Amino acid sequence: MNIEEKLERFGKADESTGEIVVDQVAMKKFFVEKVVYLLREQDNLREDVKTVLDDAKDAGLDKKLIKNIADNVFKNELDAKIAELQAIEVEIANLYEGDEE
Repeated sequence: MNIEEKLERFGKADESTGEIVVDQVAMKKFFVEKVVYLLREQDNLREDVKTVLDDAKDAGLDKKLIKNIADNVFKNELDAKIAELQAIEVEIANLYEGDEE
């Protein structure tokens, strides 16, 4: 977040000078609230995963096996995305390789 964005979102007039400054308290509060929200969502999602795994068990499936397969699929998706980003990083480096002279 650059200074313009900070001022736009958290700007306030300084009481003594009238200058527009970043309200540090408001900015910290914003980010704390955002993290708290995400932590709550993470907790809700964790509960949703448990529910789905319990439903799989109720359907006669091996709960642990389903969790392991899902974990592996997720890890493979992350690994593929990391590989894709690394390839892009190499392409960008190659584009600028000749600019160093």
